[in-house]
Amino acid sequence: MASPPPAIGISDSIVASAAAAAIIEVHDEIHDLSAQAGRAGIVARLRERAAELSQSGAAREQLKSRALEVAADDLAWGRAALSNWPTFFAAEHRPSPESRAELRRMVTPYQPADAVAASVAATIEARLLQEGGDSFAAARQLAERLADEIALQSALWDDPRITADLNARRLMRAGELGLSLRLEAINRREIERTKPQPKRGGVWKWLRAPFGPGAARA
Repeated sequence: MASPPPAIGISDSIVASAAAAAIIEVHDEIHDLSAQAGRAGIVARLRERAAELSQSGAAREQLKSRALEVAADDLAWGRAALSNWPTFFAAEHRPSPESRAELRRMVTPYQPADAVAASVAATIEARLLQEGGDSFAAARQLAERLADEIALQSALWDDPRITADLNARRLMRAGELGLSLRLEAINRREIERTKPQPKRGGVWKWLRAPFGPGAARA
């Protein structure tokens, strides 16, 4: 009896969306390179860019690194770039729990106080704000987008389908931690901002009472 297909969760949707964005970005790079180099030159440049991004702690850049590598392989073999990419990160091809567990065992996490976590998170947040277009709209949407990035970091840092080495995966874990702390701070600030203020006839009246005219005669 065939097993049912795996359920698709929020993280799967976020990974699929990021994978789709990677297709667009890589095709744009190929288009730009085509005006400067032939097929061999394009393949070489794609591999170079893939190697650069494979050291990043940002999940989106790791995903793009993999897309660049796949595109380079496709072009080297005479295929259309990323012709099979839509299924590469499909839920039915997700790694086994055992393969993820092996990576989890080998990747030592950063501690919450480690400055690396804040640094990776700040880099990712800066990119989100830059890509947001209008600065006010980007700021309003920041909490939601940070939550998506946290889910993406969590979904990919132990995914064997990306080519990140163990140090890059540690950076990805650090980024997830730093983004989580940043989101908590934003949410706390929003709660404080929207918290109802005491009415002047309530706590303020009580605070003034000991200092009123009758206080000296008490």
